[in-house]
Amino acid sequence: MTHSWILDVLADLGTYARAHDLKALATQLDEAQRVAEAELRSASLTSGAATRQSKELKSVEDGGEARSSL
Repeated sequence: MTHSWILDVLADLGTYARAHDLKALATQLDEAQRVAEAELRSASLTSGAATRQSKELKSVEDGGEARSSL
């Protein structure tokens, strides 16, 4: 399950805050959105690396050669 929905929620909250002149809240929500984007990117990269390692291990277990992409 992806967590990208959180970006939509933060964007909606930011739109609401700006529409209602809640400047400090809008600023904090913009920062929260940047943090969420970075976290999701990091989780995606980590997940991709784990998937590659799992495939390499399976290849070794099946008698094939592991290839490192590093």
